[in-house]
Amino acid sequence: MVLFHIEQSLQLKYLIYKKLGDYPKTHSIIRLIKDIIRIYNAKKKNF
Repeated sequence: MVLFHIEQSLQLKYLIYKKLGDYPKTHSIIRLIKDIIRIYNAKKKNF
């Protein structure tokens, strides 16, 4: 189960890194998910 959470965290950080060029230094998956939603919603509004 721990490895699953590590993998999810890395995938979320990678998506954030692709869009922003940096990622938050956090272990909170909830925060990462909120950041992903915020970033991708902002990108949709710009199109």
